[in-house]
Amino acid sequence: ATDDLHIRSRRKRLLSSYTAGALSLGARVGQQLLLFPAFLVAWGPRLYEDWLIITAAAAFFGLIDVGTRPYLHNTILLAWAAQDKARYHRTFRLGLSVALFCVAAGVILASTGAAIVYSAGVLATEAMSAQAVATIFALMALRATLEIPADLLGNTYWARGEVARGI
Repeated sequence: ATDDLHIRSRRKRLLSSYTAGALSLGARVGQQLLLFPAFLVAWGPRLYEDWLIITAAAAFFGLIDVGTRPYLHNTILLAWAAQDKARYHRTFRLGLSVALFCVAAGVILASTGAAIVYSAGVLATEAMSAQAVATIFALMALRATLEIPADLLGNTYWARGEVARGI
């Protein structure tokens, strides 16, 4: 009877996880399809092109964790499902250490990158000043970096089946 309960619980979490992922993907696709013409009309092609260049460059900061987020997420889920609280807490502490290291590295790299963008004009744009490009790049890179600890903290909700709060 308890095995059936665990199986139903896992199925429910898996279904809610896939549903939330599908809704998130749908929202992102809708956002991209609707905002593209709006930005293009409001900003013009040159400014929108500059925005895409800066966004693409800053998006690489989301990779600073070198793939540890999915591993930690799955390990936390498995440990909680197996009721192995020691492994769960150990993995969570490891994840916090990795996240803090990534944030520190991200802050240093974003600052350095912004200085290089500003002084050397690496992301040479047509519609924005070098100072605006460096500022936007630094802020977007920091946002991408701060998603790493936010994901880890959100994973604890997923692991415990509290998907609504995690979303």
